[in-house]
Amino acid sequence: MDSEEQKSNMTAETTVESAENGSPAQKKGKKAAVKAAETTVESAENGSPAQKKRRYFLVKFSGKTNELQPQNVYIAINGVPLVAQRNTPVVIPESYLEVARHSNIQTFDIDAEGNRIPITIANYPFDTICEASEEDYKMLLGRKRPLSEGEVEAIKNRAKQ
Repeated sequence: MDSEEQKSNMTAETTVESAENGSPAQKKGKKAAVKAAETTVESAENGSPAQKKRRYFLVKFSGKTNELQPQNVYIAINGVPLVAQRNTPVVIPESYLEVARHSNIQTFDIDAEGNRIPITIANYPFDTICEASEEDYKMLLGRKRPLSEGEVEAIKNRAKQ
């Protein structure tokens, strides 16, 4: 082995050892990565100046179409989850609505001759009732009971104005 090859091997061994032992430089790197991720989530939630204004919508997810589907709708963006009940009006941010809109599943339909035809269907079909406000969304966060008929009508009336 020439001296360049030996240096390369020694560097690789040192890197592996420090990675296994968790060197101070690596620990700083992990902390920096976690801090950067937290900053990204905060700016996504709080809205940075570069971001456009967040929009919210009052929607109603359709009921289960088969027994394999969960009772609730689970959507996550960058690790931030949203859980919504089916057949109940809920206010959700537009970004989650886009994820639901693009969430499809592949299945098969059987034609009259018994042939299996592949089809794509919406995983979380929904109806958009109207646009809502950020206050409407914040009102629902952490709430255990669904919106009442009167609350839904109030959101609709505010959307018309």
